[in-house]
Amino acid sequence: MASIVARKIKGRVYYSKVESYRENGKVKQRILEYYGRLDPRKNPEACPIVKKNIDGTCSFGDIALLYRAADEINLFEVIDTYVPKRQGLPLSLEFFLTSAHKLLDDKPSSANLSPWVEDTHLPSLLGFDTKRITENTQQYLMNKIYDEERNIDHLYRISIDLYKTLRSCLAKRTTPTSTI
Repeated sequence: MASIVARKIKGRVYYSKVESYRENGKVKQRILEYYGRLDPRKNPEACPIVKKNIDGTCSFGDIALLYRAADEINLFEVIDTYVPKRQGLPLSLEFFLTSAHKLLDDKPSSANLSPWVEDTHLPSLLGFDTKRITENTQQYLMNKIYDEERNIDHLYRISIDLYKTLRSCLAKRTTPTSTI
């Protein structure tokens, strides 16, 4: 059976709809709806206050900054000119994700890349499926980068250095006590 209960806390009255039940012979109450300071018996417009649930979160700022920096230095275009096209996720995007994962994750590994990418905003922004990122595609990416005729393995080292420099510069501007 449910009833409206008024509880006085620090001189203020709060209303809630409670249900009484017994547990091991003792009477207990379970709050069904919480109305706050509005009395639902006197005010027909009183609505219960509902907790808002968060379905999920995503990492935005750090990965967005790196994506913008990679776009500004034309990293995607440079890689696409050297590495041949294939079906599926573009190799330039996968290269960027691998580099960003190495920089931003505490424990980067190829097994953690796909779950890490799911926690960022990039899949919804760029419209790709994170299930396409597997260990086989990562091995293919590294083989293509290191085994190409023009030998563009220097791109990987250059991009990591550029990201570290950019990240440390921006961190010094925003937080003076940053330890990057």
